[in-house]
Amino acid sequence: MKKILCLTLAILMILSLCACGGAPEEKEKPQLQIGYGKVNITPTYSVGMAASGDEKNRRNTGLVSYLFATCVAVEYNEEIYLLYTVDTISIGDTFGDNLRVEILNEFPDLKLENIFLGATHTHSAPSTIYADESPEGKYRADFIGYMPLAAKLALQDLAPATVEACKFELEGMNFVR
Repeated sequence: MKKILCLTLAILMILSLCACGGAPEEKEKPQLQIGYGKVNITPTYSVGMAASGDEKNRRNTGLVSYLFATCVAVEYNEEIYLLYTVDTISIGDTFGDNLRVEILNEFPDLKLENIFLGATHTHSAPSTIYADESPEGKYRADFIGYMPLAAKLALQDLAPATVEACKFELEGMNFVR
């Protein structure tokens, strides 16, 4: 009797798998994934503001708005790209190289040429040109440390994405191409 019951249950399980399309298949990894990370980079101490000639003499006196480093991570066909926008006046070549190295130290599987940095060019942000023991030098070191954190948040946020396009024409509109 036990054999018949076990055989009947086994047949029912096989039939239910067949009815459901068989054993569960491994899901394909999405071709495109996008994630977003944002880190507050506003200093909590007095620091010289950028592009005033002598940055260390023009100091912040209060907070009007926060400064951020944002990162968009794009994974396309198993290749990862990081696109940064940072609230600072500029990112020079040497400073940009330092930022990329810091990011690669944290994420060694990334490619140097897949890390893109852009500045919002705000004069209301601290200077990042000093690498000394001054408050400006401390801010530069903090700033460099924020970049991997923004990438980490963006990479943790990766989710499948699709890109769609639509075309429409409005009567009387002239399109410039």
